[in-house]
Amino acid sequence: MKEINESLKNKNLTQKDYYIKSFEVFKKLLSTDKKYLPSIIALFTLNGYIMHNSFVTTIKAVHTQQVPKLPTMEVLMNLLILIIIEYALNLFQNDVINRIDKKNELTRKDILLRSIILAIAMTFIGNLTKSLGPIGIAVIFLIAYFAAFFRQIYLSRNINLTTAFERNLKLLENNRVSIILPLFLINIISAIISSFLMASASVTVLKSPNATMTVIIILIISRILVGIFEIYKKILASIIFLNVENNQRSEERF
Repeated sequence: MKEINESLKNKNLTQKDYYIKSFEVFKKLLSTDKKYLPSIIALFTLNGYIMHNSFVTTIKAVHTQQVPKLPTMEVLMNLLILIIIEYALNLFQNDVINRIDKKNELTRKDILLRSIILAIAMTFIGNLTKSLGPIGIAVIFLIAYFAAFFRQIYLSRNINLTTAFERNLKLLENNRVSIILPLFLINIISAIISSFLMASASVTVLKSPNATMTVIIILIISRILVGIFEIYKKILASIIFLNVENNQRSEERF
C-alpha cells in the first residue's frame, strides 16, 4: 500500500483517479485480506438467507393491503445480523485506512463502541427519513453536505465525537463535491441493481408461491452484491479522505 499512500499526496487527483485507486486497493485486498472480506461476504450471504421469511411475509401483506406481522425473534435476528455487518464494515474501513497511512489509533473495543453509536444514529436517521417521505431525501443530502468525512475520521482517529465532526467540517471546505459525488454515483448504481433484484424476488413470491429456493437465491445474490458495493464504497471513502487530509496537512505546513 506504500505506492497508494504516496499517490494520495498528489493534490491533482480526479474523481476518475479515486475510482481507479479504490479498485486497485480492492483487487489487492481480494488476494491478501483473509480476515475481513470473507467474513463480510459471509455475513451478507447469511443476511440474504435469514431475511427470506420476513421478506415473503411483508410482500404478501403489502399485496393484500395488510400490515405485515413479523415474529419478534425474526426481527431481532435480522437486526442483530445488520449490527454485526455494520461492525465488520467499520473494522474493515479502519483496517483499510491503517494499511494505507500506517497509523493505528483505535482498538477493536474503540471501534465497537463507535459502531454502536453510529448504528443508533443511523437507525434514528433511517426511521426519520422514512417517516418524512420525499423530504427524507433532502435530509440525507443535508447529512452528506455537513458530515461526509465524519465517518472516516471517527472510525480511524483517536478523537471524540465533537472533535471528529469539527475536523470533518474543516476537511469539507472546498472538498464537498470530491467526497459526495463519487459516493453518490456508486450508491445510485447499487440501488438500481438491488431494486431490480428485490423486485424480481417480489414478483416471484406473488406469482410462484412454491418457489422458495428461487427467492432465497435472488435475495442472497442481492445481498452479496450490496456487500461488494459497500466494501468498495468504504475503500473509496477512505481513499478520498486520506487524499484530502494529506492535502490539507501540506497546506498547513506552508
